This record gives sequence, C-alpha cells and structure tokens, in this order.
Amino acid sequence: MHTAAIIDYNVGDGGSAYEVMVSESLANSFDLRRFTLDFRRWGSLKYVAAPLEFARARHFLTNCPAGSVVVKTLSAALINPRRQLPSIVILHHVGSSDNWLYSRLEPHIIAQLRKANAIVVVSKYWESFLLKQGLTNVQTIYNAFKIDEFEFTVEEIESFKRRYKLVGKPIIYMGNYGSDKGVDETFEVLKDLDVHLIASGHTATPRNSIRCCFLERRDYLRLLASSTLAVAMSQAAEGWCRNAHEAMLCGTPVLGSGQGGLGELLESGEQIICHDFHSLRSCVQHLLANEHGRVAVGRKGCQFARQFTEEKFRGEWIDLVNKVRTSSLESIN
Repeated sequence: MHTAAIIDYNVGDGGSAYEVMVSESLANSFDLRRFTLDFRRWGSLKYVAAPLEFARARHFLTNCPAGSVVVKTLSAALINPRRQLPSIVILHHVGSSDNWLYSRLEPHIIAQLRKANAIVVVSKYWESFLLKQGLTNVQTIYNAFKIDEFEFTVEEIESFKRRYKLVGKPIIYMGNYGSDKGVDETFEVLKDLDVHLIASGHTATPRNSIRCCFLERRDYLRLLASSTLAVAMSQAAEGWCRNAHEAMLCGTPVLGSGQGGLGELLESGEQIICHDFHSLRSCVQHLLANEHGRVAVGRKGCQFARQFTEEKFRGEWIDLVNKVRTSSLESIN
C-alpha cells in the first residue's frame, strides 16, 4: 500500500471539517500518516509556541517514507524538509485571518504554492484567483457532506424548538459567530423584527443582546432545519461556506452576501444574494411574507446541495493523490 501523509489544522471551522474528510477519504486506500497542527492547546502562549508546532510538523515529514504524497493545509505550506516529498496544498481562502502572525506570513506561504505539485481549492472563485497569480497546478475539489445526517423527523424538530424556547415565531439563523461573518451587523438590522434571531458558536465578547449558542453537531443541524431562513452575510471572501451549504441541505432557504466562493454556492443553488446590509431588512421581510416562494427556494437549494457527496469527494481525492505520485515518479525517472 502506498503511503500518504496529511498535516491538518485543528481550529474547528469549515476548513477543519474539510480536512477531516480528506483524511477519512484517503485512509482506506493509502497507508495514511496524520499530523495535526494544534496551536489552541497552548492558550495564550500560542504565538510563542508556533515555531515548536512547525518544528514538530517538519520532523513528522522528515520521517515519512520516501515517495509519500503529502497533503498540507495552507498554514503548513512553509514546512519543507530537506528531503522533498510530492505535495498537495489545500487552500480554502486567503486574506481574512485575524491572526496577526499568520497575516504577516501569508504572502510567504502563497509564494510556496509554486513548489507544490498540486493546489486544491474549494470553489471556482479561488481557482480563478490563483490562475491570475500565474499558478497552473490548481484543481477545485468541492466540500462534501454526509447526506444522511440531514434527515429529521417532525417530532425531533419540534422537541428541539421547545428545548431552546424557539417557538411561536419564525427563526432566523444568522450564521456562525466570528470575525467578518456579519452576525453583529445582521442583528442590528433585524433586531426589531418579530422573530427569533440566533447564531451558533462562541461570541468573542459577552453580548447579552445576541443569542449565540455553542451546540453539539446534531443540535446545530436541528437549528438549521428549524430555521425559517438562514442569513450568511459574511464580509470576507469565503472559501465556500459550509454553514450555508448545510442550511440548504436542511431545505432552509439561504440569503447571503455572495462574498468569495459563497457567491458560487448561492447562485448555483438558486438562493438569494443580498450585497449589502442596507437591503437586508427588505429582503428578509419579503421572504418571511412569501411562504410559497420561500419553500421553493429551499427546495431548489436542497436539490443542488445534495450533489456534494462523500463518494464523489473520495474518488476525486484518491485520483489526485495517485496522479501526483505517478507524476513525481516519472519526473525522477
């Protein structure tokens, strides 16, 4: 069995979920070695400890068998041991990190992409971005989802709404709370509507006015399925936006900013694009008042979203790793 290795980045976001699926997809076809960069475990010392994490990752690569194909996150693109191994770098997005150290390293990391055998992006937006940088070894492999997760009984949804006191009026899901996600602005625009406004994740600072719940996976999906409408007003260029895609898989209509790869998701799934917060309130009110149109948008979104299967994802990743391995051997010979 040929060897593959992956260096992923544990931050619990959509990118991490993608990388977990890459690991799962390759595990049965390759002798897979895995190393996880985990800066969060260092707490307030994470910036000081970053060189140590990278040194450990470099040691991991140095000890991989010759001929191993290495899959790296963008954060690990700088890690190049003396013994070069064929590599694939995953790029979700660039230019939106609130990590001051990473933002300073990012230009150097991008430069390392030219050394990779292949670069995987998750939308055509980022494929176009890299092609304009003069890179040619770029391939889009979209996010994938476990479709069976998105099946709910009526009783399950009603029980969830009662447990979280989300009954009696429409629920608007405002997205996952984070830097540049637009949740604060969305709340300010919609806060006096007669609806339940809720976000997921952790708030950066205590905010009594915004209801933000950190939910285990199944309850998070129940929230999406319970919502009348999902809003994804991210102000950063998204890689794809798993939150929006997961809402679509629940049959929940999505209204979003269309930034980055999110635009491809919303347009292809026939969802609603709202380019600015000045128009957000009227767009939301129109959808709330139009049940028939809202249901139709949700149905179209669900039909599109269900095409992104684990099986297709697994096949594309296995094919790419084999292709990179073969090309590397041919170049040596």
